[in-house]
Amino acid sequence: MSVTQTVEVPDSHRLMIDVPREIPAGPVILTFTPKVVPKSGERGGFGCAKGEFWMADDFDEPLEDSEGFMKAIEECDGLFKRLGINLSSDEFLEMRRQDKELEDRLDR
Repeated sequence: MSVTQTVEVPDSHRLMIDVPREIPAGPVILTFTPKVVPKSGERGGFGCAKGEFWMADDFDEPLEDSEGFMKAIEECDGLFKRLGINLSSDEFLEMRRQDKELEDRLDR
């Protein structure tokens, strides 16, 4: 299980945080990832990449082979709900990606 929590790091670099109840007592791995904040005057925002990408005309059309995948996503969301876990399947997949990335870095 993985929980993402955003905190503000003070100048003292000392934190006191409340660990979510979903995390069992015992050893955990903390990962600190700085949030990227655009510098003043830096280009960004709505429309900043206009003309740099194209999208197919049928982008919003359902994929031919997506029925099984969508059923699995719905089952996953239903399981989370039954277990009382307030987490979408998209959030779960992102956490798994982050876990895999961390494992890969630790294996190096």
